[in-house]
Amino acid sequence: MASTAQWPAEVHEAYEVIKKTYDQAVCVLRSDSSSDPTRVTFHIDALSSTALPILEALIPSSISYEDECLPIEWIVGVARLLGQAVQDLQAMAHVANTLEQQGVSIPELVMKVTNGQQGRPQKSVCPDFLTEVVTNRIGRMMLW
Repeated sequence: MASTAQWPAEVHEAYEVIKKTYDQAVCVLRSDSSSDPTRVTFHIDALSSTALPILEALIPSSISYEDECLPIEWIVGVARLLGQAVQDLQAMAHVANTLEQQGVSIPELVMKVTNGQQGRPQKSVCPDFLTEVVTNRIGRMMLW
C-alpha cells in the first residue's frame, strides 16, 4: 500500500470533497433543533449525487497496480459511513415531514349553503374567522 503522500492530487481533492460533504451531513444529524425537511433532503442528495459517485470513481480497476490505488478496505469503510449517513438523514427527513404535516391545519373558512333550488349555492364565511381578521386588522392599525 502506498503512503498518502504519493497519491495524486486528484485523489486528495476527491477525498476533501467527500469529507466536506459528509461533515456537513453529520452536522445536520447532530443539530439539536428539528431540521427543515428541505435541508435534510439537500444533504441526502449531496451524499448520493456527489460523494458516492466520487467514491465509486476511486475504486481500483482491474488494470490498476496495487501500489497506486487506495486500499479497498478504506473505500468500503467510507462507503459504509456514507450509506449510514444517508439512512440516518432519510429517517430524520421522515420525522421532519411528519412533524411538518401535523402542524398544518387548513380551516374550512367558506361553506356552501344549499337550499335545494337550482343555481349556485350560497356561500357563508365562518364568523369566527371574520372576527379574528377584523380584530387583527384593527390591532395592526392601532400600532401604526
